[in-house]
Amino acid sequence: MGSFFEILQRPMIGWNSSLLHCSNKNPSCSGFDNKVNELGVLYFKSMQPKSVHSQSSLLSDSLSQSQDGNEPTPERLSIVAGGVVALGKFDALHIGHRELAIQAAKIGAPFLLSFIGMAEVLGWESRAPIVAKCDRKRVLSSWAPYCGQMIPREFQIEFSKVRNFTPRHFVKKLSKDLGVHGVVAGTL
Repeated sequence: MGSFFEILQRPMIGWNSSLLHCSNKNPSCSGFDNKVNELGVLYFKSMQPKSVHSQSSLLSDSLSQSQDGNEPTPERLSIVAGGVVALGKFDALHIGHRELAIQAAKIGAPFLLSFIGMAEVLGWESRAPIVAKCDRKRVLSSWAPYCGQMIPREFQIEFSKVRNFTPRHFVKKLSKDLGVHGVVAGTL
């Protein structure tokens, strides 16, 4: 098996590029040593961070942990390393979001990765999350029985810093800079 990327020409909100689609049948792209499992979850076999403590990258610089609002330390970034991120808005924490966390947990520690500042950058009206910040930990804790007894953790990336990334570049950054082991995303 070679690379597993297929680019589909679909617009993504806020990105002037195409949607990245994973496929075991398309070895035409290079630069990754990865695999797509039977669930359609992309995971990376060999792209681990060189040194989490010495990283200075766009993604790690813009990553924040949403539970406490503090800036990420190298120790926090090492927590993300090896994890599987589910991409989404995660404002409501509904059963569809839980399903993404379940799929991520089948491969590794589940993380919910969302973008902050997207409304401001795109000129949308900013809205508070449907599930209040004070209730999020309780809701995520209730997902643990579905996620192999792991509680999904939330992380956020500043949208303005990744807005112009191609899908391929964004995935490379997640893998190489943060040491993410896999990515799970829903479909439209």
